Amino acid sequence: MTANRVLQLAFSHPLLLGQTGTLRGPQTEVGPMLLWLGLAGLAIGALSTTAYYLHRAALQRRLNSHPGLFDALCTLHGLDRGQKTLLRQLVRTRNPVYPAQVFTEPQWLESERLPAGLRAKKADLDKMHKMLFG
Repeated sequence: MTANRVLQLAFSHPLLLGQTGTLRGPQTEVGPMLLWLGLAGLAIGALSTTAYYLHRAALQRRLNSHPGLFDALCTLHGLDRGQKTLLRQLVRTRNPVYPAQVFTEPQWLESERLPAGLRAKKADLDKMHKMLFG
């Protein structure tokens, strides 16, 4: 590439030589742009607020429900994950009206009335029965 060609390319792109000149292109109106930015901000704010309140309602629904009460009672009695899973299996197989009944009515944990699938866990359920009901 010759020096002439380099200079031609440089002059065709004024920023290459550091020449700023007047780089003002067509004037941009700020008003409509601010309007669209404001509308976008309002839309983002509305979506964020809606998501917050939906999440909060879901948490309240979870806490103020029968499964929420069951989880709270498991935590209150200090049950570990395995014991909690065993109680959930018992609730699924015995199907009480309310899952929390296993904490208030000892007959749900009686080993004589266990379904066939939980007879292998009889010792764990007896231990849990003594822990919950003394």
